[in-house]
Amino acid sequence: MAEHVGRSNIVQIFFKGEFGDWAEHAPPTLPQAKKSKHEGAAVQIYKEPRNPRPVSKPEEGFRISRVVLQSPYLRDALKDTLESYGISYKDKTFAESVSPHKGLFFALDRIAKVGREADETTRAHCELLCSIIEEIFSDILDVLDTLDSEHKITFDLLWTLFPPGLVCATQKHGFPPIGIKITNTLDERGSFKIFMERVQFDGYRYGTYTTTASIYAFEGAVDLSAIPVVPFLDLTKDRDLRTRLLERGKKALDMQTIRYMTYRPKPSDEDNAGQTKTSPWQRDTVRSSTLRDSWIRVLV
Repeated sequence: MAEHVGRSNIVQIFFKGEFGDWAEHAPPTLPQAKKSKHEGAAVQIYKEPRNPRPVSKPEEGFRISRVVLQSPYLRDALKDTLESYGISYKDKTFAESVSPHKGLFFALDRIAKVGREADETTRAHCELLCSIIEEIFSDILDVLDTLDSEHKITFDLLWTLFPPGLVCATQKHGFPPIGIKITNTLDERGSFKIFMERVQFDGYRYGTYTTTASIYAFEGAVDLSAIPVVPFLDLTKDRDLRTRLLERGKKALDMQTIRYMTYRPKPSDEDNAGQTKTSPWQRDTVRSSTLRDSWIRVLV
């Protein structure tokens, strides 16, 4: 990859034409057609026509379908954050987000924070990316601000509550809260599915347990504590409950002796002639302290 690519703090925009080709200028129906070319652009934006395309305002007839990060400053500074939200790195030369750009939405605050703490060049590139994300989600950011102030959410914006890796706790009445880590979500027709992981003890050993829950469509805005099917507490905000759950988990692990069985096939009758047959199951014991840190990492 050429050294100059991605180092200019500018955006390069491409428009999808009628026959599927990409042009660096707007269609004739749009004012101020773009003619300049910047191969060194830090960010490339690809816009596709909306369907149906508005007739009265043709300049609003496009949506951002792809955001390509050519900037080496962005790719290096944000790699862990972007990959954790599902934004792919292509051949170590650029990172790419595709519509609906949920990963960029979840990464917005982190990108802004990295920019504030970075060198001048990286900060400028982070600010440019933040402005693009705000453009993509301009129609919902103000709505979310209002809903957040009222501690409410609507069905179509449920996805904004569940970034991958979010640690929550159940709110079941009459039962101790259980810590849950969100691994993924899926928008389905008429429902919203959440994939979750938690630590489970079956009376003999600990393990990770993956489960799902579906929230079916509801009307209007509801209180966060009354979300149908999956009441939850965001443990990134409720630090006291998070600490209590961690301490409870550590204590449980320290008090347990984890046992496991290893299967070793029986020798044949000929090999075992004249000898007392033994069980093929060999029992071993390992103190839970040897597994403690790995489970705590799941809880965190």
